[in-house]
Amino acid sequence: MADLPDEITEEILVRLPASSLLRFKLACKHWQSSISDPNFVGKHLSHVLSLDLDDQSNNNHHKLIIFNSTTASALHSIDYESFNDAATTKQLHIVSASWVLAMAYGSVRMLGFGYDSFIDNYKVIRVTSKTPIEHKVEIYQLKTNSWRRIEGIPYGLLVFPSHTGGTLVNGSLHWASDSVIIGFNLIDEKFKLAAVPQYNDVKPIWGISLVEVRGCLGLYYTHIESRDLEVWILKEDKNENGSWSKLMKIPNEYGMWSKPLCFTRNNEVVLSISEIGCSRDKKLVVYNPEDMTFRNLPACGTSVWSEETIYVETLVSPHSAG
Repeated sequence: MADLPDEITEEILVRLPASSLLRFKLACKHWQSSISDPNFVGKHLSHVLSLDLDDQSNNNHHKLIIFNSTTASALHSIDYESFNDAATTKQLHIVSASWVLAMAYGSVRMLGFGYDSFIDNYKVIRVTSKTPIEHKVEIYQLKTNSWRRIEGIPYGLLVFPSHTGGTLVNGSLHWASDSVIIGFNLIDEKFKLAAVPQYNDVKPIWGISLVEVRGCLGLYYTHIESRDLEVWILKEDKNENGSWSKLMKIPNEYGMWSKPLCFTRNNEVVLSISEIGCSRDKKLVVYNPEDMTFRNLPACGTSVWSEETIYVETLVSPHSAG
């Protein structure tokens, strides 16, 4: 690539995964300087966020992380798009999480973490409350290493969300209860309320939870009797808040609780299977909705974990934001 113009070289590099670019920085001083340049970092981030997730030709920048929240000794990253019978897995070590752990004291009802691309900064949002009406919303910014209070949720925190942790989709964090979804835009720092789907005859159900579905906000719940899962997806349309449509029903094949983690380009679903509240004997399985079959996903690097989440590989470093 030495004979190519710099503009062409940059267009090639910006399309590569962050992990590859970090290795390429060692190739020569010129690449190290180019890849480390803030303008290139921003251009790479914009490219990653603008990708068509259903385009088979795109490099996969989305990965799955599993970890044990009780020990926090290591993170295991899984490239869930690249597997057949086994996923590509690597271990990631936590350098420092003291600033994250220090924020978790008090009656925390909502918690979320994400990147504000407008000001190039990572943010944490924390909502504490003793009652649904009386609540306090605070934002932590990594660059300033400080908390500040912002305007609260419209009409008060009407009900406590089912889960404290927010689900990040398209630059906004989301929390769900049985009756409402609370959204928070990381750039303008405004809250937005939306209705949950009309479930009609599916009750009784257990646990309204949120998940990202190929770049859209998804919602799922479990039938108490059968433990089957139903997944809904929120798509943009003429309505200001979009419209919900049922995406699929996942049968309970294992007699245990299941949780959808991510949806692949082949429209398969990666599920975490376990007894509720148990971090041991967990399984990762892949469900194919076309033929309604399951297969195990082995070689995950660990057999004991308590939390799972999706992340996007970018060159944006929390350390450079400080």
